Amino acid sequence: MIQTTYLTEMATKIQTDVTKVLINNAITINSFVLEQVTDSTYELKFNVTSAQTTLIENIKLQKTDNTVISDNDVSIPISVSEIQIRQTILVDEVT
Repeated sequence: MIQTTYLTEMATKIQTDVTKVLINNAITINSFVLEQVTDSTYELKFNVTSAQTTLIENIKLQKTDNTVISDNDVSIPISVSEIQIRQTILVDEVT
């Protein structure tokens, strides 16, 4: 069994590595509302405005050098002036 402290360290490593979000392969977001690690879960919250896009189809979490950490196809329409996106990554042992 992997120790909880090690799983937390891995979640913290993800937090350190994520420096930006790429929306629809075109919109870069580097200002986050919240970025935290709780136990072995990394949580990120960021805002997207309807002026930036009216439909989010892809969200990538990236490192400074553009290495993709997470790549998710989504379908999120934006019909108000601004929405907040919450993305979590759970670091866990698979048994």
